Amino acid sequence: MLLLLSTTRLMTKKRAAIRLVVSDLDGTLLDPERQMSQEAVDAVAALKERRIGFSFITGRPPYAVKPFALRAGVKGPLAGCNGALIFEGEKVLARHSFRMEPLRTLLEEAAAQGMTVLFYSGGREYCLEETEWTRSRLMPAWRPDWEKGEPAEKVNIFSEEKALSFAALLPQIKVLAESYSIAVYGSSGCEIVSRAVNKASALAELCKLYNVLEEETLAIGDNENDTPMLKAAGIGAAVANAVESTKRAADYICRESYSGGVVEAIRRFALTDECR
Repeated sequence: MLLLLSTTRLMTKKRAAIRLVVSDLDGTLLDPERQMSQEAVDAVAALKERRIGFSFITGRPPYAVKPFALRAGVKGPLAGCNGALIFEGEKVLARHSFRMEPLRTLLEEAAAQGMTVLFYSGGREYCLEETEWTRSRLMPAWRPDWEKGEPAEKVNIFSEEKALSFAALLPQIKVLAESYSIAVYGSSGCEIVSRAVNKASALAELCKLYNVLEEETLAIGDNENDTPMLKAAGIGAAVANAVESTKRAADYICRESYSGGVVEAIRRFALTDECR
């Protein structure tokens, strides 16, 4: 039923030749083991041969995007932190920060309950308090000077084992959603960025840098934070493992999951002769 709905929407949507493909990373281009398939690398190379751009729009900060950009042969511009950072190599092209002080009560409560609290600030990612997750990754702990209005590009809260504890934070998060852009991932965690930032705003910024129109883009994702860019793109594709709300927002639902779905969408909408 969802596939039929999306196919009908796609047929009625004005089509333009695809000149830029953007993909989410985790859950989309990367498999559950956080690996990118050779087939996906080859598809990106095929786009390059046709002079079609390829970029990432991901929640990851720049340092965590770099290995996959190298593997795919993508130099940028790229979007990280759910659109809060637009960067190319080591150069930051756009930065959308916010003050962390209004989040202090929420973040300290989450940390006190043993949840992992991360924030990306000043070009580095820190944790508010050490947890097993941060210790295994040697992530530095740093308590910001709240009163000085320390800025951040993104804040993460998550718990792999204490879902009930995170659920108790949802009323506070709901109030904060009026001032921030917040992506909630079920009962496991959330990501917080500046109010004006999401993956659709990131797509708009990348389009200007790549000198293409939004209707000339193919965007591929799997989760709720991908939904805005799927709606904004010329064609929005959801991989088969995507959550239902993202599938409902997509123009096309892939039959394949993860990178297989990305390759499927690229071949169908960017690499076929009828797309030229």
